[in-house]
Amino acid sequence: EEYYDIRWDGETLTLRDISQITRFSSNDPNGQTAAIYFPGETPLTIEVEGLSNQIKISGAENGIVAGGDIIFKARTPGSRVQLSSSGIGIQTGGSLTISDADVYVYNADRGIVVEGDGEINLDGGSLLINAGDTAIEAPDSIVDFNGSSVQIWAGDTGVHAAFASISGGEITIIVENEDGTGAFDFTNGDPITFYPDTRKMIVVETGSSQQDAVESASSPITGTISLEFDVLYFHSAEENI
Repeated sequence: EEYYDIRWDGETLTLRDISQITRFSSNDPNGQTAAIYFPGETPLTIEVEGLSNQIKISGAENGIVAGGDIIFKARTPGSRVQLSSSGIGIQTGGSLTISDADVYVYNADRGIVVEGDGEINLDGGSLLINAGDTAIEAPDSIVDFNGSSVQIWAGDTGVHAAFASISGGEITIIVENEDGTGAFDFTNGDPITFYPDTRKMIVVETGSSQQDAVESASSPITGTISLEFDVLYFHSAEENI
């Protein structure tokens, strides 16, 4: 079997049990530094294999910065990539898709930033973000929670987006600052649309903290519905009917 820990084939960057990447690329045109920097509009696919892929940015602002779409895939089930960044964990000029891979972002000021109107599609795998300010900042984007396990801890805002939909998976958002904006902050004030799969329901709990959370009056959700939430704690989980 071919041995490698980092492999680039012109389209896909494969990380295989990387103990640590401190800087894989150089500065972007705006003077920001990133461990992985991929300019232009060409999509960047990041394929992870193993549990120990770590990107720790020492002295750099950002983890992964790309001008186009970013797609995370797992080469083997349960494969994980962990980013520790003092600035932005992941920044894309296009869309962000997580498919089966586990993506963890620690210690960032902002976890995920989408510049433009690209979508965030969380379809399998898991996403964990620990951010000092905003976990997901995508004011012109749609965020689709389609089956991933999502855990977010944020200082001020969990998800700042144009719109969000939830069809499954399990989502936990905790805003740690009691004066924070909230678990969700939508640019135009739109509600969240829920559309559970057939023979599934979505149970929702909300509150000012995890300790005082109660089940939402509209829960369990068994059909398509749009709801608004002004809370610091949000949890939803897909269950069988």
